[in-house]
Amino acid sequence: MSFDKVVNQSLAKKILKGALKKDKLAHAYLFHGNPGVGKWALALELARAVNCERRSSEACGSCPSCQKISKLLHPDVRIIFPVPSANTSEETERFKTEKIEDPYAMVKFDKVANIPVDGIREMQRSLSLRPYEGKKRVVIISEAERLSYSASNSLLKTLEEPPPDSLLILTTSNLGALLPTIISRCQLLRFSRIPNPDLETELKKRFQLDLKLASYYARISKGSLGQAISLAKGETKEIRNLGMEFLTLAVKQKPLDVVDFVEDTTKVYGREAIVELFEFITSLLRDVYVLMELKEKEELMNSDLSDGIEKLAQSFEDQSMVEEGIELSEKAKKDCQSNVNLRLALLSFYIKLKQILKRSVKV
Repeated sequence: MSFDKVVNQSLAKKILKGALKKDKLAHAYLFHGNPGVGKWALALELARAVNCERRSSEACGSCPSCQKISKLLHPDVRIIFPVPSANTSEETERFKTEKIEDPYAMVKFDKVANIPVDGIREMQRSLSLRPYEGKKRVVIISEAERLSYSASNSLLKTLEEPPPDSLLILTTSNLGALLPTIISRCQLLRFSRIPNPDLETELKKRFQLDLKLASYYARISKGSLGQAISLAKGETKEIRNLGMEFLTLAVKQKPLDVVDFVEDTTKVYGREAIVELFEFITSLLRDVYVLMELKEKEELMNSDLSDGIEKLAQSFEDQSMVEEGIELSEKAKKDCQSNVNLRLALLSFYIKLKQILKRSVKV
């Protein structure tokens, strides 16, 4: 059964299965939840179920329609996603290739990526036509929080007067970034974090990992299968190590070393990687907090880096300072998700963390 390919998310699947059986799908859905939890995967399965030639409540997976949708080749299924303004066609093909290979793939771009109004206008033109060979025209808008302002307003017109025989599926990891009027015109389905046991099972099945390693990756992925897969593939290990290196330099308060690190890092890594860097910095600082509270290395999320975390903890006088550091890291991550200069974001984080640490008698 097609929905079984989506890990966990039983409530969202139950709601959609019921709507399909009763033929009472909403005209627009908004899937919201953390990155890598299955929003895209379920959106694609819903598109297949709607247009499956066997007309059951779930896609058969083998008919020509299901096969075309799996390969993102169906004429009645359009996908819209944010891409950088430069090398659009190349990045579009990369996005499609990675998503076809694995619906949980977290496709990353080096530069700021947005959804321009032209893409929404082209969607509107296609929705004005009858389905070419399927039952419905389906549009999946991935990362809808990255709609430009003009694109958001243009999309709102379609949501207010949805064309017949159409289905819009929006996905977002930041519900608050969407216009309230867009949210109010969609049926919301919340996607929860995937429990660690489910992540472990999936990782062991996909990568033949032993239980200890699968458990570790599940723990530090924070309920995201996409993130867990990236970890298992070794795609994010280097970024996590960079996070530890940067924090270590920062608490040692060696400005020249920090400047060199920032210059070297921003030459090699793009925006998505720096966002991920701050995610790991937040994770490491949370481990510092846990270590100061519980004094138990076994409870750390990044337990393999426990020695480094213990050294970091020695630079903080109390947990309130660590909390301030976590807030700084979260703000820096959000800044990097916009068009802020990456070099300045890293240096600003260092300077503000340094000011916090100066209040400690241990420095």
